[in-house]
Amino acid sequence: MEIATLKSWIRGRTLWINNHLWRLAPVNGGEEEASPGELLLQQNYPNPFNQSTTIRFTLPRPARVSLRLFSVSGREVATLAAGNWPAGAHSLTWDGGGQASGLYLCRLEAAGGIQTRTLILLR
Repeated sequence: MEIATLKSWIRGRTLWINNHLWRLAPVNGGEEEASPGELLLQQNYPNPFNQSTTIRFTLPRPARVSLRLFSVSGREVATLAAGNWPAGAHSLTWDGGGQASGLYLCRLEAAGGIQTRTLILLR
């Protein structure tokens, strides 16, 4: 019973986010692109996702990269990248199969910058 209630609550929150997020963040109507010399963490796709999702980022120059995922409580659930990476576009897949439904934060630290995106795992 509690699991069904939680799933229903998450679906309701996801619908609310989808219906109200445009008011909080402008939509450019297309794919995000990094300007030359700019670090970019793109929104994962698909989002929400059921099992796995793709996370893409662009580095303006070779850099030490840390790409980690956190639960909303702040617990680190995965490290997807750590170490030196070349400049350019990169793509990684996260399999959230062992994690509970909910919101997760994807944090990229590289090239002197930090960017964060919200991921929604929905079973």
